Amino acid sequence: MNIVFYRLCQSLLYILFKVWNRLQVYGSKSLPAYQTGYIIAANHASYLDPPVIGASFRRPVIFLAKEPLFEVGILGRVITLLGALPVKGADQYRSLRAVIRALKGGKCVVVFPEGARSVGSNLMQPEPGVAFLAHAAQVPIIPCYISGSDEAWPRGTRRFSPKKIEVFIGQPFTVGDTSREDREQYYEECAHVVMQRILELKEKASQKTLGP
Repeated sequence: MNIVFYRLCQSLLYILFKVWNRLQVYGSKSLPAYQTGYIIAANHASYLDPPVIGASFRRPVIFLAKEPLFEVGILGRVITLLGALPVKGADQYRSLRAVIRALKGGKCVVVFPEGARSVGSNLMQPEPGVAFLAHAAQVPIIPCYISGSDEAWPRGTRRFSPKKIEVFIGQPFTVGDTSREDREQYYEECAHVVMQRILELKEKASQKTLGP
């Protein structure tokens, strides 16, 4: 990651979203200490979600990107400078090891538990990978709900409208150390707990009950 380039992009994106989409962030006081690595687990309904998260968290965050994107001209160069980690379809274990190393090194990694963009504000079933990563790296998961990105840039369109975007950050969730033999089922259970936390943030979003 080129930290100077990252901070420049972060500042520009924050100004853009603040002016164009009236970006508001709630619950940031619940974040762990600066030196602690953690996973940001967020809903995903729009292409705007990654840059919105990058602009909303003070600390640099790392995103996962499909490996072919790193070979796409300027885009590949940009995501490399921003510190994105490649997800290799043929060697996912290597990709997971890189994510775990980053988390153990005190980095913040963004994971979308749904695995793909949802339709509108409806949340999909989570993948167990978010719980596996948190357990393997022994880091907390920070649930996060993004409101309004699906209206600002709806799926299947190229329209970027000035709809209000809000980010709601929840309390850390820890995947406990377990010796259970059915570990895969345990990861699935934890992933559903994370999605439930995100759903609770969605419900609170309409009430604005979280502080800054």
